[in-house]
Amino acid sequence: MIYPCVMRRRPASSFIVKQESIFRRTTADDLVSSLVGASVVFILAALIFTLTSEWLIDFTLRAVPLDYQQLAALPLRTAYLLFFILGAIVPALLAFFVRTYRRELVDGEVRSLRRSCLVYFTGALAASALLIYKGIAYVVFFGSDPIFPMEGMNERLFFGSQFLEKFLFGLADLFLAAGLIWALALIWRVSRR
Repeated sequence: MIYPCVMRRRPASSFIVKQESIFRRTTADDLVSSLVGASVVFILAALIFTLTSEWLIDFTLRAVPLDYQQLAALPLRTAYLLFFILGAIVPALLAFFVRTYRRELVDGEVRSLRRSCLVYFTGALAASALLIYKGIAYVVFFGSDPIFPMEGMNERLFFGSQFLEKFLFGLADLFLAAGLIWALALIWRVSRR
């Protein structure tokens, strides 16, 4: 006769795995690896965006003369360049500085650097998303009506509100600048010890 085995039940909390965000780590080396990882992700995203945007430009502006294609595609091409600079180069430089001064950083400064990087990445993602929206809108609007003047494009964006456009770009730039200045001020203070 087979006896059923008696199993002890585990508490439900033991099955819950606590996941950490890449910005929740407290050591300087972990912050460096998070920044490098974010740079790699942004590089891959910039490459994928470059390929898809060039395909969109070729597909949408096929019937438009070449000089107008260049004019209409300029905001989109500058968007992925800025996406690459803000998301890959600046975080890699921050990672270099944090790695250089990792021995002098205390836990509170590492947490503050983590928060400043989170503010910076929020601004970088928002600025990149706004520029991508504006670039794609230029290409699609101009591709659908090449006779439409370029000056009227901004009236079609952001629900026709220039205030909303300037407010969103200003807010994104504020987060971007605040996070970067905060991080650089912390690194500068540590380097002066």
